[in-house]
Amino acid sequence: MTNDQLHLTEEQIELFVLNAPEIAGEKNAIEQHLQECDGCAELFEEMKAYYTDVETHFKNDTALVVAHQSIEPSAESIGWRAKNEEWKKDSGPLGFRRVEIALPVRFARWVIHHPYVATGGFAGFLGMIAAMFMMFPKASENKITDFNPTNVEYKGEMLLFKNVRGELLDEQWVGKDFDFNQEPFKQKVSFYDFDNDGINEIFWGDNARALNNYSSMIFCKSIISKKILWSDSLRKKIEVTGQEIGGEGFGFRGVIVGDYDFDNKPEVYVACFSLSNFPSLLRKYDAQTGKLISEYLHTGHIASLGFINSGQEGRKELVIAGINNALKNSFVAVFDPRFIEGHSPWVKGYDTKNYFPPEGTEKMYIIIPKTIVGDALVPYALNEWNSCGIENYSDIEKFISITVYEPDVDNLRATFRIYFDLNFTPQRITTGDDYDKTEQLLFSQGKISRRGDSRYLNEEYIKTIQYWDGDKFVNSVTMNKRYVERMKKLLPM
Repeated sequence: MTNDQLHLTEEQIELFVLNAPEIAGEKNAIEQHLQECDGCAELFEEMKAYYTDVETHFKNDTALVVAHQSIEPSAESIGWRAKNEEWKKDSGPLGFRRVEIALPVRFARWVIHHPYVATGGFAGFLGMIAAMFMMFPKASENKITDFNPTNVEYKGEMLLFKNVRGELLDEQWVGKDFDFNQEPFKQKVSFYDFDNDGINEIFWGDNARALNNYSSMIFCKSIISKKILWSDSLRKKIEVTGQEIGGEGFGFRGVIVGDYDFDNKPEVYVACFSLSNFPSLLRKYDAQTGKLISEYLHTGHIASLGFINSGQEGRKELVIAGINNALKNSFVAVFDPRFIEGHSPWVKGYDTKNYFPPEGTEKMYIIIPKTIVGDALVPYALNEWNSCGIENYSDIEKFISITVYEPDVDNLRATFRIYFDLNFTPQRITTGDDYDKTEQLLFSQGKISRRGDSRYLNEEYIKTIQYWDGDKFVNSVTMNKRYVERMKKLLPM
């Protein structure tokens, strides 16, 4: 048992119950842990009850099949029993790992460690059964040969890490309210082999919890050692002029891992949002050490993030999208992964008081304004801004699409999609059925004086999309001058 182990594994408890020689050197430590940990002690009692049932049945020469049927429900409860228990939630930020052990293997272990129970021919029968279970592992427990995690599922408060064949390699508790999503631009778990051993490390963030003073954390875990290699709390105290920020806690939005800045060392890109108000952070970590390399402050929630191929020397660019509260509109920002720093464009009343990042080094910062439909909804909406998220990207067809959501009013919705080329010049706009219905309703009621239909969107509205030049917003496709300045410094003289 290791010093940093929060809970005993099920296998350790089982071998302790069986008084197995494999854990002879750990017995004192295990006994001490069972006295101090109610959760492990409860599991120990259930495990002991299970093997007491086994021993009772076979001492009475009960038929094997009857015994197996009788003890099966008790045994099945052991592997998953504690997943919803409150005591697990107090186990610290790392949670703990459960190991499911198949019933035949449990039985075989019992026979191996309790040969004195059976006598005569029945002992030989038991020995034969145990040998069969151990000689043919596919009949008892699936022999896994591929330990490289590539997939993840979320089930019953647990993240289940699996290989390409769908075999379970490990699991991690994240809680019942975990906002799981592995869709492009929204992924909550990322895999990357940073030590080149052929086995991916796992990166994820958790829910904000009281254990971390109501803030999320980002984790990196080894599937081989089953240990957390590093973690970091997503916390930052930010005071904004004219705005009340209630706390320091940030929630986890998404994570991407890779060597995107071409320095031969992988990075972790994490988006997180304030749990108290509007600011968001885009953070860049060293994937191997967990050291924070840089961060970017945004005045509004980041809804999605992802990389696209810019076509420049094989480099990829980071794209984020969401809401700019200061400007009361949705935004799209494009970054060179080498320059993740500074702050987004803002106005007076949204500038910081205690934290003074420089002007942002976004390659491009794009404001997507409200349509006449969105403007007509504002007086009746809870929020006066629209929002957006990255919907799709095609390297073959050379486009990225952004879905825009106008302000919500009761049951009225209005969404449309803007298609940009990879230089972020808008090409066309399509509408959703909800946009068409809302536009028709507003026009029929006189809430808008003219049609806000597809023709309006593609001929007029599309020209109102704005780009930050470093000093002001303009209506032509433009790069941020601070990005241009940074690039000039990289070019040979």
